[in-house]
Amino acid sequence: MKDIQNSIETLIVNSEQKLEAANLLAKSGDFSTSTAILVTAFEEKSKAVILQFVDLGYQLVNEVSDLDYIFKQHDARHYIGFFVDCIYEVMSELKAILYQFMTDVKFADEILNFLASGFENPEIEKQINDWLKRQISSFIEKTTFYKAIETTRQNGLYMDVLAKGGVKKKIDKEDYLFVKNRLNTIHLLSKDIKELKDSNHITIIESIVKSKQNIIQQKMPDHISSSLLLIKSKRNKGFNKIKQTLNEMLDEYFPDQEDSNKKSHD
Repeated sequence: MKDIQNSIETLIVNSEQKLEAANLLAKSGDFSTSTAILVTAFEEKSKAVILQFVDLGYQLVNEVSDLDYIFKQHDARHYIGFFVDCIYEVMSELKAILYQFMTDVKFADEILNFLASGFENPEIEKQINDWLKRQISSFIEKTTFYKAIETTRQNGLYMDVLAKGGVKKKIDKEDYLFVKNRLNTIHLLSKDIKELKDSNHITIIESIVKSKQNIIQQKMPDHISSSLLLIKSKRNKGFNKIKQTLNEMLDEYFPDQEDSNKKSHD
C-alpha cells in the first residue's frame, strides 16, 4: 500500500510540475508548447486518479494487465478524461439546480408542484428536455475533443510544414485556455479523492464502503475490461461509437433537435 501511495505522490507531483511549466510557457507567449504540456499533465494525473481509487480499495479491473494497459496507452487515459469531464459537467449542473431549489422559493414550489402533478407541467417539462438536449450535445462535442487530444498535443510540439494547404495555424491563447479548462476536471477529481481519503467523517466512510460494494454488484470491473478490449481494437475511433450512440439518443428522444455536432468524424 505504501508503494501505491508513493506512486500516487510521484504522479501528482509530476503532473503539478507540468502544469506550472505550462503556465510559465503561456505567460511567455508559447501557447503551443504549453498546451502540449497541459495534455501530458492531464495524462499523468489520470494515472494518479486510477491509483487513488485502487488505494481506496476499489476494484476497477479484473486483470493486472488491464491496469497496465491504462498506464501504457494514451488512448485509455483519453477515455477516462472524457467520462470524468461528462460526469463533472452533470454534477455542476445539478449542484446549481439544487442551490436554486434551496434558495429560490418560487422555483422550489414549481418543482414540487411539478412532481406532485405527475410531471404534468409543459413549461417545466420543456426546460428539462432542453437541459437534456444541451447535455447530450455537450457530450457529443467532448467526443470530438478527446478523440483529437493526442493530435492537439503533437500540434503543440511540432510544425507540420507539409500539411495540405500550407503550415497549420499555431495554437493561440484562446486554444490554450480552452484546453486548460477542458482538462481541469481530472485535476479536480484527484483533489476530491484525496479529500475523501483524508476524511474521517463516518458518513463519508460508509459511503465509500457502499460504493465499493455497488461497483462489484454492478460488475463494473467486467464492464471496464470489456471497454478496454474495445479501446485496444478501435483506439481513439471508439469515440465514433460513443458519438453515434449519443446522436441516436437525440434522434430518438428529441427528433426536432438540430445539432451541428452530429457530423461524424472518422
